[in-house]
Amino acid sequence: MATKLQNYIQLAGQTAAQVTKNPQNWVGFLNTVSNVYRYTFPDQLMIHSQRPKATACAEFDLWTGRMNRHIRCDSKGIGLIAINRNGYPKIRYVFDIRDTELKRNSASLFQWRYKQEYRGIVTKALEEQFGVSGEKGLVYQLEMIAVNMANGYWENFHKDIMYECEGSFLVELEEPGVSVEFRLTAAASISYVLLARCGFQPEKYLKSQDFRDITDFNTQRIIRVLGAAVSEYSELVLRTVAVVIYRYEYLKRTAKGTSRSAHPHGNGSHRQPTELSIQQVYNKYKPIVKKLILSDGAYLNACQNSDKQEAALECNEAVNRAALTVKDAEFMKLFYDVSEFRIHLKHELFDETYPALSAVQEPDEVVAEPENSVQDNLKTGSVDVITESDSEASETDCQNTSEPIHMEKEEVQNEADIQEVSVPVPCNFTITDERLGEGEPKTKFRMNMEAITILKQIEFENRVATPDEQQILSKYVGWGGIPDAFEPDKAGWEKEYQELKAVLTPEEYTSAKASVLNAHYTSPVVIKAMYQAVGSMGFTSGNILEPACGVGNFFGLLSEEMSESKLYGVELDGISGRIAKLLYPNARIDITGYEKADFPDDFFDLAIGNVPFGQ
Repeated sequence: MATKLQNYIQLAGQTAAQVTKNPQNWVGFLNTVSNVYRYTFPDQLMIHSQRPKATACAEFDLWTGRMNRHIRCDSKGIGLIAINRNGYPKIRYVFDIRDTELKRNSASLFQWRYKQEYRGIVTKALEEQFGVSGEKGLVYQLEMIAVNMANGYWENFHKDIMYECEGSFLVELEEPGVSVEFRLTAAASISYVLLARCGFQPEKYLKSQDFRDITDFNTQRIIRVLGAAVSEYSELVLRTVAVVIYRYEYLKRTAKGTSRSAHPHGNGSHRQPTELSIQQVYNKYKPIVKKLILSDGAYLNACQNSDKQEAALECNEAVNRAALTVKDAEFMKLFYDVSEFRIHLKHELFDETYPALSAVQEPDEVVAEPENSVQDNLKTGSVDVITESDSEASETDCQNTSEPIHMEKEEVQNEADIQEVSVPVPCNFTITDERLGEGEPKTKFRMNMEAITILKQIEFENRVATPDEQQILSKYVGWGGIPDAFEPDKAGWEKEYQELKAVLTPEEYTSAKASVLNAHYTSPVVIKAMYQAVGSMGFTSGNILEPACGVGNFFGLLSEEMSESKLYGVELDGISGRIAKLLYPNARIDITGYEKADFPDDFFDLAIGNVPFGQ
């Protein structure tokens, strides 16, 4: 019986397939994105699948704490798929504002809506930020920003986009054709989200034919690319609009308050509260957050066992987790509402902590980091969300949340009912079958096909492999010695040829066929003998490289004496490399030619393997 987590993972895949099934479905999804633009694309998919009309989502603690609202007892949380500290998926829940009720002292919710009085400040802010004039009106300005963003995304990531087209209808097009379809669809989608959120009627400016190519985005991989582009760039623009509107409303209210305080009633004195500057807030809480991330297990693990890029990503998540523990309202407003504040904090903390936590210094990467102080980089001022102590004046955009709280909660009762849903810690596979890979050609063919089927299922569901699935994946032996499977006219292999062509994408098929001469597995007996020889030379642990690692059999047979080693593999074939990643999640597997692998000089203590010998 499928678990709740598995059901949610399946729902995510089904929703992704449905939203690009036709232009109408895609437009419906974009309407959801416009309301919950501060969530990531995967979260937006999950919200759309469960509550397409949600307008303001937040986790349980934010509603009941900061907003002082009550969650109705009959409310059902919106399940999102999060990643726990060990890199495994789990469920966390958020609630829409419709699931909440006001209390006596509840904070009211200010969800910004564009009004004509904002036109000057909004168009000016957008022009400064994105370099597009607002002389022809806000609609035209937003559309041109969307076009520029789509073009820029293609220019920066066109190689990655072409790679992710594999298996989709886009693969039938040459790169110029893919370029046109991707840029037009992305630009129209970003425009739709921006116009919808700003209160315009997108259907007046965009027609269904603008989304006619959406059906070509029919695989999980290419949907994720398009969705991420639309989600991230829409958020970037809408955050700019939100901040300037919040600032405008705050100053307007401050002016009214100043006017009232200038003519106080009675003889009592009126004392205005003081606020810390942005730099003061930054300086006060940076050491606190730094101390928390230095003890964050997931970040520490990434620094010691992953490359610098992955460590940077985990640092971002560690900072997000640490920020959740800070209850100061000024810090929360700046961290969640002002991207410059948040980005500057993350960059500085990573640069300060990574060298100390990482066992190996990897080549420096170019990171765009503000050179000035936080105060200098924030043009929005010290207040971006309007909040006051009384319920009528307290305003904030509830969509502005960090990642939703990690909790298992559908029917809200009390916090004691909250529990985390997670799966076991990922472990590298251990080979115990001494006869692994043995068999007749058709037996090997069947083992390969079962492994590929499991691989594609896992990738479609965007999860890790279970131990039982790892057993199946480990039996993949490649195509060396099975050339008959690639011959359409080979007697007795007609069925296998058709099956292979149906399961593999054209690129996967070409790669597999090319590997017939050199993709041969190494038997466990040989691998163990090689490790014994290395051990007799005095090697016990270190950085181990397996070039041309296939599915990683040398990792699966690593001796216990060498188990503290860090494992690195390089594999040119995509199928083999992807299987290796699932079998050995704690190893670094680069799917590329060895000559393109980016490793520092004098990095490895041992290189071991059975490299290809074909010509």
